[in-house]
Amino acid sequence: MSPQLPVVTGVELIRAFQRAGYSIVRQTGSHTFLAHPRNPRHLVNIPAHKKDMKPSTLRSILFYADVSVEELLTWL
Repeated sequence: MSPQLPVVTGVELIRAFQRAGYSIVRQTGSHTFLAHPRNPRHLVNIPAHKKDMKPSTLRSILFYADVSVEELLTWL
């Protein structure tokens, strides 16, 4: 069974992805686009808000980035 989703803000999630090797490509308004060195054309869009992210938004970001909850927990 998969572990429960953590409660994170957008800023914390961006830092976690950076620890995993992702780098910021650009920022448009309050959304930050990150790319991984293995596949720089595949961008992950994360809202850089300081409030807690909805579970559905976090789940969608993880699905699009092909990241499991276990991986995310190690990055946090």
